[in-house]
Amino acid sequence: MEAQFKRGDSCWKQRTGLEKWILTLLPCLILIILVLIIVIAMQQDHTKENVAYTSSNEEICVTQSCVSTSNLVLEYIDTSVDPCDNFYKFACGNYIKNNIIPDEKLAVNSFSIVNDKVQQQLRVVLESHDKNEAKVLQTVKDYYKACMNKGKIAELGLQVLKDVLVSCGGWPVLEGPRWIPDSFDWENLMFAFNRIGFDSGYLVEVTIGTDLKNNSIRGIQLDQPSLGLSRDFILQGNESQFVQGYFKYMIDVAVELGCEKQAAERELKESLDFEIELAKISSSKEERRNITMLYNVMTIAEIQERFSGIQWLEYLNSILHPHVHVNSSEAVNVVSPRYISSLIDLLSRTPKRVQANYAMWRVIKSQISYLTEGMIQHQLNFHRTLFGVSERPSRWKECVEEVTNTYKCVICTNLSIIYYYLWIGWMSRLGKVHLTKLLC
Repeated sequence: MEAQFKRGDSCWKQRTGLEKWILTLLPCLILIILVLIIVIAMQQDHTKENVAYTSSNEEICVTQSCVSTSNLVLEYIDTSVDPCDNFYKFACGNYIKNNIIPDEKLAVNSFSIVNDKVQQQLRVVLESHDKNEAKVLQTVKDYYKACMNKGKIAELGLQVLKDVLVSCGGWPVLEGPRWIPDSFDWENLMFAFNRIGFDSGYLVEVTIGTDLKNNSIRGIQLDQPSLGLSRDFILQGNESQFVQGYFKYMIDVAVELGCEKQAAERELKESLDFEIELAKISSSKEERRNITMLYNVMTIAEIQERFSGIQWLEYLNSILHPHVHVNSSEAVNVVSPRYISSLIDLLSRTPKRVQANYAMWRVIKSQISYLTEGMIQHQLNFHRTLFGVSERPSRWKECVEEVTNTYKCVICTNLSIIYYYLWIGWMSRLGKVHLTKLLC
């Protein structure tokens, strides 16, 4: 045993210094490597847990848009407020402090801020120049330029509007005794509006909409119209400040067009009373929440039998011309049968002059934004009474809004693509070339 021990001892002694140093260091290196392996493994497990958590929880979003929006939310929070005392002030306190409602606006919210940004970007699109762009986009831009051309609008004055009114039979309050009631028919007046490009739904609204029970089907709908003043306001009666402000607006516009004030007050008071009656026979927003009551599909032949005061086949074909032509077997959804029935009765006992004054007023009201500064000032005075706004928006904002309302389909397709191209930059140059060919 002793000899064996000595042999082992002599074996260590026989090692060189370098070998002894390596043999001593080797266990330490092995230990370090094992520790590193354990640490790396733990780090990988931790990363996998985070990835799994993020992908499994749909509420977590780490994209640039989400992070940016989160920062906005944090900016709106007022941390000096205890959420248990006033959660609304805690959540929105800084938003209220840091945002002032402009004089031309009713309110400011997150949607209006986004809308302002989009309007500014659309303005850049509308004011850009490209000789090779699609014709439809050039048409939209020309429309915007015409809206912005205040000098030309002032030069033309109100004569263009007056000529259009005369071509439709004239505004009785403006024509005076020259207006002949025997030649008037409200249906023909709506047809004239439709041909010119005005809204023809001031007494009966005709639309093409999605079937309420089958969204894969689109069909014709007959409904009650919108009013010149909100139904809730106009039903407050002639003593309401809103109704009085609306009536003053009517008078001011008529006088601006050349009417005598006393005649305007007398005749347009009857027109206002007629509009109040229209409000009374129409349904409220609360009543229209019942979808079942709004679904009354029947053929045109059945409509004619039930509501015989109007020649429905002729009326619908004239309003829908030239895009749609129907026959008596066509199914139509009469959204508000009670209104249609009451309207026929109301028209039967309302003088033609009153009907014409009302319809012509609604057309004139819809065109105020395109007219002279004097007309627009009357509109602003009315909005001040109704909403409390004291200033008009910038002209470019009005024109961008007008373009988006008039060319909704173009905005939603063509301009939106160009918008993305300019502001988001996802479309390649080659893609733009193909797009231009497609739109042309």
